[in-house]
Amino acid sequence: ARLTEVLVHHADLDAGFTHRDWPAGFTTRMLASVTASYARRDNAPDLRLRATDTGEEHGQGDHLVTGPATSLLAWLMGRTQGADLTATDNITLPFLY
Repeated sequence: ARLTEVLVHHADLDAGFTHRDWPAGFTTRMLASVTASYARRDNAPDLRLRATDTGEEHGQGDHLVTGPATSLLAWLMGRTQGADLTATDNITLPFLY
């Protein structure tokens, strides 16, 4: 929990450290955790996520969102608007957080 706070809020400071600097292990664990959290929500968006850099997939929705793992996580956590992500079916990425 402390590592999450340090890494996420360090990126929030806009001091040269961004979500792209998050370690791979942290990103993998957090993507699994955050997507599992969304899956438990009644209003969860119908999305499936695929990390283009790792090949990992999360979720089982009909609409596919792709991009680097760190960018997917930053978007899911409300840290970015997902500008470097791609969604199928020409859907507009929802603001999730």
